[in-house]
This record gives sequence, C-alpha cells and structure tokens, in this order.
Amino acid sequence: MIVTKITGGMGNQMFMYALGFALAEKHHTKMLLDLSGLTNGERIYAMDKFKITYKEIWNPGRVLQLYYQFIRKFGLCEVQKKIAVILRHFIGNRSLILIAEKSISFDTDILLLPDNVLLDGYWMTSKYFSSVEEKLRKEFRWRYEVSQNTKYWEKIIRSCECAVSLHVRRGDYVSNNENKSLYCQLGNEYYYAAVDFLKKNNKSMVLFVFSNDVNWCKENLQFSNMTYYVSGNDEQHGHEDMYLMSLCTHNIVANSTFSWWGAWLNSNSDKTVVCPKKYYNVQNSWFDSEEDIWPSDWIKI
Repeated sequence: MIVTKITGGMGNQMFMYALGFALAEKHHTKMLLDLSGLTNGERIYAMDKFKITYKEIWNPGRVLQLYYQFIRKFGLCEVQKKIAVILRHFIGNRSLILIAEKSISFDTDILLLPDNVLLDGYWMTSKYFSSVEEKLRKEFRWRYEVSQNTKYWEKIIRSCECAVSLHVRRGDYVSNNENKSLYCQLGNEYYYAAVDFLKKNNKSMVLFVFSNDVNWCKENLQFSNMTYYVSGNDEQHGHEDMYLMSLCTHNIVANSTFSWWGAWLNSNSDKTVVCPKKYYNVQNSWFDSEEDIWPSDWIKI
C-alpha cells in the first residue's frame, strides 16, 4: 500500500498524487490519500475534479496529525532534511515507512522505494512519474462538465490557428509577505521576452491571459498580438482555467504549479512551453537546484 499526503493548492496536490500513482503502479498495489494536511482550512481537496483511480481516504490517527502540526509550525529539522526515513507508523498488520522529501531536487532513491510507504513532500518534477505518463494523463481527465463560461472560452481557443496561454500568478504571491520573499516575482520583461520568443515562429498567434488578478494584467501587460484576458470563472470553477490552458497550442507559464500542469496536460505534440529560469528567491540546501522542476524540453527565459 502507498499512502500519499495531500496538501497545498491544486497543482501541488497533482504532483503528490502523481508520485503516489507511479509507485502504486510499480508495486501493483493500491494508494490511499492522507488529507490531514488540509485540516487548517486554507486549502481544499481538489483531486475530486478528476477521474482518478485512487480515491480512498486514509485517516492517519492522532500521532501523525500531531507530527504534521509540529512540522507545519517549526519546519523540517536538519536531521529530517538529511535522511528520508523519519518514523514507522503501524497500521493494521503493516508498518508504513514515512518518507519525507529532502529537497526540491529529483531524488533517484524515491523511485526505488518499497511498498508500504507514506509520502510527505511536494515532489515537483515529472521525473518521478515519467514511467506512467500516459496512464497519468488519463487519471487527470476532468470529471465534470465544464461551465458555460468555460465553454465560451473553449470555443474561442479552438477557433484560433495558434492559441497561446499566458499565466500571471499574483494574489498571495504579492499580498503574502512570506510568499513574496519565497517566490521569484516575475516582471513584465519575462512575459514580453516569452511572447517575443514564440512570435519568431508564430506570427499570427493569439494570446489568452490567465490570472488571479486580470485587472492588473489589463493595465500592465499589453501586447501587439491579439490578446484575450480570460475571466468569468469564480472560485468553484477556477480549476477550469487549467483545462483551458491545456487546449492552447503553446504555453507561457509562471513559477506556479497551476500553469505547470496546464502546460503539461497540453496534448499538442508540437507544443512549445516557455517557463521562467528562476522559481524561488531562496538559496539554501532545500532549494539547492531548480533544474528538475521544469521538463528538459521547456524553454527557460
């Protein structure tokens, strides 16, 4: 049995599910989802938007809930950064080994893990699930019919010979001081450079700007190409923006797991994805390398 801890926003949850899925497929076993990391109410469970195979929820019990609370409050200690195996938690007649992520870099040892593990980490690289890529794309098919607003934008996107999604992440990246210092703040120059790069081979491309601050984008980002500023999806349908991104010919992503998945789910075999060179502002052992976050064929600017 594989247990994977689910926390964070939709993009984060998808990475967590993806690694758990890859290991479950490898060991021909089932996966359970640990939702104890969502109990603070800041984030909601988002995987129910997809036609996922593994839906069973695991209750870790009070011991691990207290452990997670400790981690959220104090962060991972130096010992936990250096070793992956943290503790064993007995469930039924099995012992689960708790595996804590050591850094954002790809760890080849994770793919060698045995059965009966509990995964605690963000696992933000496609290298963890490259062996099950096609199966995972089927896992991330949308479960519900999209809204009328999304159907409206879908029709426009599909009518374009070359539609390009451009994602601007603001919101908590700007308003939250902790996030503001953690994540690289992408300037207008990044988006203009990304558009100029794609224009070399796509003169008639049409831009579709996605953001949690569309008004700011309208005031601060103007392009010579025809541009649509996608709007109308409320919180209940915000995830449908990811679906719309995946329909575009090419993608310009932010340092955000949300647009990362929008681009990854794009099934266009000739797609070009442009991403920022810098994801984080922080320099320490946890953030020792950002190279693994982006697929090797994505263009870094």
